[in-house]
Amino acid sequence: MPNDAALPLVAIPEGATLLHIGAPKTGTSALQFAASQRREELAAKGVIYPRPDAEAVFQLKHKHAVRSLMAYGRGEVAEPTAWLALLEQREADPRARTLVTEELGLLLNRKAIDFARESLGSSASVVLTTRNLEAFIVSLWQQNVRNGRITADVGTWLSAFLGPDATERVPKAWRHAGALRPWVEAFGAENVTAVVVDKADPDRVFRSFAALLGLDVEDLRPAGEAQDQGRANRGFTAVETEFALRLGALAREEGLSSDEYFRLLHRGAYFRIQSRRTPGPDEARVGVPAAMQGFVRELAEQQWSVLERLGVTVIGEKDELVRSGAPAPESPVKDGMIPIDLAFAAVMGVLEQASPELAQRLDLPLD
Repeated sequence: MPNDAALPLVAIPEGATLLHIGAPKTGTSALQFAASQRREELAAKGVIYPRPDAEAVFQLKHKHAVRSLMAYGRGEVAEPTAWLALLEQREADPRARTLVTEELGLLLNRKAIDFARESLGSSASVVLTTRNLEAFIVSLWQQNVRNGRITADVGTWLSAFLGPDATERVPKAWRHAGALRPWVEAFGAENVTAVVVDKADPDRVFRSFAALLGLDVEDLRPAGEAQDQGRANRGFTAVETEFALRLGALAREEGLSSDEYFRLLHRGAYFRIQSRRTPGPDEARVGVPAAMQGFVRELAEQQWSVLERLGVTVIGEKDELVRSGAPAPESPVKDGMIPIDLAFAAVMGVLEQASPELAQRLDLPLD
């Protein structure tokens, strides 16, 4: 189908399933949170949002089921039992539409995709959410800085994959359009939609899913806790990320174990910064270094071309996917100093994990 940003979406047939396969870091956490909190209301409107297994770690989305499908595709299990158990919930109302969502779906191999196609039925549709490639790469980098998997600055890390000095292949998780090809081959281009998420139109993802599920956008638009969930999932600013890089390096020098790092820094300091701190108006966003922006744009242009060749329905515009943003600031930490509220948030986050009672007594607003 033509890549027309104004193309109206038609609801999938009654009794069909809409499978959202990712990509990660595309702002769909608020959608998943809202759907999980409104299961009964959605069911009353003819949409099933299946409940994960009671023992599943992630209760907002369907990671446990897609992981079992992934294990099946790799030949690790004879049958994806968690996936099949999830789909059994559709039997409660055979005429209802069903939404299944998990960002790991983008990484499934062809064997798993074919099984998904067979088990979902011929009326199923697939949705890919994607975003500006620069913003996606930066978001992925800073997330991995926070969880301790990356210790290099964004330029050093990125140059390993792009540019004249690249030593690694561009990860599949970056090539959203390329990863979509086997889904198109299995489900048909007419049953695949790609939604380009853009900050200038934050409602687009909710409008798109609502249209495909035959709902009003208000049925999925985040509010209350779901809205807070989206805000708590914001990206770090440049100074916050630089702080995380330096704090993480010090923690490793002091011999902090992986478990301690995850508990005290990732779940403690960084979560507190992300969910409770409001960045100052002059704080620069994280960006791709100017010297690397051309390579990222070239990759983004290639991905748009793939989407056009695949012939899927695209909601969004080319410029939203490929444009370059402000380059990375040369020195995110001015005069070697960090904002006092940033340091306070980090300390309080660590205390919340190490001594919740003490943290509660000390948790006073900074004037």
